Amino acid sequence: MKESFKSLLLLFSMVLFIFSVAFYYTRPKRQQAYQLQVYLRNAFDDSGHNALKQGMEVAAADLKVDLSFVSLEKDASEQSLETLVENAKKQGSQGMILEPSNQLMSQIEKSSSNEVLPMVFVNNPGTAKDTIPVISADNYQIGEALGKEIERQNETKKPLLIVQASSSFAENDLQQQGLIAQLTKAKIPYTLYAPTTQALEEEWATLLNEESYFGLVSMSREEGELLGKIKKNDASLENLALFSFGYSNTLIHYVDQERIQGLGVSNQFAVGYAAVTQLIGDLSNQKQRQPNISSLIVTKENLFEEENQKLLFPFIQ
Repeated sequence: MKESFKSLLLLFSMVLFIFSVAFYYTRPKRQQAYQLQVYLRNAFDDSGHNALKQGMEVAAADLKVDLSFVSLEKDASEQSLETLVENAKKQGSQGMILEPSNQLMSQIEKSSSNEVLPMVFVNNPGTAKDTIPVISADNYQIGEALGKEIERQNETKKPLLIVQASSSFAENDLQQQGLIAQLTKAKIPYTLYAPTTQALEEEWATLLNEESYFGLVSMSREEGELLGKIKKNDASLENLALFSFGYSNTLIHYVDQERIQGLGVSNQFAVGYAAVTQLIGDLSNQKQRQPNISSLIVTKENLFEEENQKLLFPFIQ
């Protein structure tokens, strides 16, 4: 009886061992907890929703990833790629997401260093680093779309004043190219104005007196907010059309108040979410499909349409 019990116990132990080994080799692998460094322009600018950052934060929560944000201020954007990578490594990061300026991208393209972390660019396609994934909306198409909206509203084809972005970023350049291409096609004359001082508020009255413009187009969020404020405070400008690119609570408010007649907006929440997903896919050797990032032209007429509200405020859906 004892021998039989021992045999049964031995058999049970062997079966248990076999099941344990099988479970060990077939169980789902736990995802590695990644630490990522994120270099963004104005990472801590919370004047309105920072949709790009919020998209990254939601993706990080979904994928159980730790993100560390660093704001690339104008002086910091002069740093080399090697410096940024070294800083990320010191923080224990396995990868990095970078929203580079044109100046920093130029440095990156000239860099011959291969000592880099896996990385993803957002909003700046670059040219030389073809192996680095880029997540961005089609900014040229956004420029064309705003140009078509201006053409629709400007039936008499009166001239426009285009206020160029004071900072140098690829999305501004591409949006301007698309806008100008469409204006040229529509035979709408335009004048380019590059702000050279901080005195845009004083300069713009002189500019407007030089010619009878149908309206102004701001190529960046910051100038768009300033021009909207100026228009708000000057009753004589009520009939001047104002268009802009970018997204903030202030710009959306100006659209609602009909101080801005058209606003080109890309889905930066989707850009941020996709950037984190792309980098985690690269780190875990899982190929990711590059998403098609949506965009829209916001006007008073379509501001509260359901689909537009989903794009403008995806984080509260």
